Amino acid sequence: MKLNLGDVEVNRGQVLGVNKFGIGDEAVVVSILRHKMYSNPIKTICQEVPSNARDAHREAGNDETPIEIIMPSALDRNFYIRDFGPGISPHRVANVFVLYGNSTKRNDDDETGGFGLGAKCPFSYVDTFGVTTYIPENGSMIQRDYIAAIDESNIGELSLVSEQAITDEKQGTKITIACKPNDEKEFVKWVRVACKYWGVRPVIRNRPDFDWEDRERSYEGNGWFIETGGYNYYSEQEVKILLDGIPYRVAWDNLSWDGYDSDNLEKYSRLFKFPLFLEFNTGELPMTANREEIDYTDEAIIMIQDKLEEVLKDLTDKISKEIATASDLWEANIKWNSIRHQYQSLVDTVEWNGEEVSGYFPKLSKIGAKLWLFHRNNSYGVVDKNTFRKGYASHGFQIEKSAKVLIGDEKTKTPNRRRLKTVFAENEDVSKIYVLSLPLDDDAKRAETAKELKDAKMDDYGVENITAYEKAKIQKGSSTSGSTSGYSMPQIWQNTLYGSSGQDQWVSTEDNDMIEDGYGVYVLLLSREPYLASTGEKISNYTLSELQKLAPDLPNGTIYGIAKRKADKVGKGWIKLEDWLKTKADEIVKAVDGHIVKHENNHLLFNNVNNHAKNYIKNKNLLTCPDGIFGKYIKNSEVAQNNTDSQQKLRNIDSFFKMTSLKYTSKSATSLGSWDIEKDYKELMATYSLLKCLWDSYGYHEIEAIYEYINYIDSKQMSQGYGPEEEFSALAA
Repeated sequence: MKLNLGDVEVNRGQVLGVNKFGIGDEAVVVSILRHKMYSNPIKTICQEVPSNARDAHREAGNDETPIEIIMPSALDRNFYIRDFGPGISPHRVANVFVLYGNSTKRNDDDETGGFGLGAKCPFSYVDTFGVTTYIPENGSMIQRDYIAAIDESNIGELSLVSEQAITDEKQGTKITIACKPNDEKEFVKWVRVACKYWGVRPVIRNRPDFDWEDRERSYEGNGWFIETGGYNYYSEQEVKILLDGIPYRVAWDNLSWDGYDSDNLEKYSRLFKFPLFLEFNTGELPMTANREEIDYTDEAIIMIQDKLEEVLKDLTDKISKEIATASDLWEANIKWNSIRHQYQSLVDTVEWNGEEVSGYFPKLSKIGAKLWLFHRNNSYGVVDKNTFRKGYASHGFQIEKSAKVLIGDEKTKTPNRRRLKTVFAENEDVSKIYVLSLPLDDDAKRAETAKELKDAKMDDYGVENITAYEKAKIQKGSSTSGSTSGYSMPQIWQNTLYGSSGQDQWVSTEDNDMIEDGYGVYVLLLSREPYLASTGEKISNYTLSELQKLAPDLPNGTIYGIAKRKADKVGKGWIKLEDWLKTKADEIVKAVDGHIVKHENNHLLFNNVNNHAKNYIKNKNLLTCPDGIFGKYIKNSEVAQNNTDSQQKLRNIDSFFKMTSLKYTSKSATSLGSWDIEKDYKELMATYSLLKCLWDSYGYHEIEAIYEYINYIDSKQMSQGYGPEEEFSALAA
């Protein structure tokens, strides 16, 4: 980054003598730079050292190659930053790296640094850190290892400790910084903050669970974007500047708001409550010496506020264009309602085809049309696409994506249900229909009301006449609620596996021919109450709902109900539910490999063991004694996890038969071995007394460290005659 040191004009007059300012006690200056310069040393390290590595890539012309960062862990507490740039030559070590204020980055704005301080920032956290550089010389790759340390002078020195030719490393530099105990998460946190917005992010190693916590962008323009999450009234008033991809907070008070009128101040104040990012290139804004903040010079403040003005104008334009693309005024209002709460104070007016978009439907209280509302049937979250509820008079509209408005232009006392059935059938995403019915008997009032609706710009809202839809076909039989006039009583139903009553759980298939020609698993139904086909015994819908875990295994994914009066018409493709469950239970038992959990009713213990075991199963190769107590626990856990789904299915099947007179019990009780999980869990805790503490403290991120402890305990057990001694020869060595 180019530095502007400023032009100095000196008027000395008569000079009798000159004394130059300089550095007196270098140790004091170095101490100030180490201990007083940075408010958060770990944050600074995670920002400055990776930035230097990225600059090295730019210098070498391989900008698209990511640097590598190795996070500290229990086994290796060092924090490593590895680049594949030019490396640090002995000449650069002597003339740049060890000298405060010297830098190679002041000729252009392609690189982030320039103060000559960032490379020494690890001294703010530790007294010693490592520098390893790889440089090709005379046809060989030369590795030089340096130790940077604060020596007895308190100034510091860089010592070359080894030099050798190697063949398996790429050119570049590696910085090694020791992480202090309990600081591991801080390094993860601040690397994520510092490098998240880089165009080419670092490769993160030794942290399988690491993620960048990306958020989508709600809006973006030239040099700015707003992340999802939107407006937050309670957030602090600040935006963030991305300078070469590194975020810096900009608080409201950092800027100058004199000269802004109250309306504009309100808009900018609200803008500061959004997750707004302003992007600037390297060198566009000055930095403080510690690179923790923007240097708020008059010029910098003007640039930032100009950018905010550009954002406000650009954002308004984007929202207006987004609304303008709507197909009609109804959709325009839906779009505006989705963002109105957050952005309405930033945008003065929003229009669609010259009409102001308010987010509300026009008031029709003085118009002589009666408003009806119809809903699809919806029971326990399950939508029945074939039926809808009886309509009722409503007092107002809600503009929403799932609603549709019609004009009842047909001379009927209530909206025609057969036409409504067609509307619902042709608009699957619609869950409610509003109908504005014209007056029934008075033709003059009908004409007047139709004109009033036209004046209210119903055409702009995409409102259609109900007569634009054909009437659904009439079927013979008695009518039922929500069906078309003359709709026949269904004879075959599907169980939705939700709810606890027949009205909720059973949905008509409207395909009565399936009774003879179809196939599947069935029960008999009378008034939508289920009965066993083999015994005629009544069973509860709640009992059937317990079988929902078996839905993927069921033919067609459901249980069918066939009207009891049609029991003699059931075709050969059908199988009684009770017979299918017996066959299924035997299939499950045959397919299970190993044991089932004996104390499967202890769900809390079973889930606790399962949750912990998942992570150890993945890394079981780290265990040195697979036949030890922990090894047996892992083997049993793996089998239990593989059989969890099967165990659940067997439990549901057995539960079903306990509720019937059939008294069938699956073979699972006798044909499979069992794992006494409660007994083994107690033995595990007694053998590895620190295990629960390690689980609570380390979670799943330090599997290697916990395995070290387990292997240590196993080795002690071995010395007491437990297991084959030779398995621990390597560990003992």
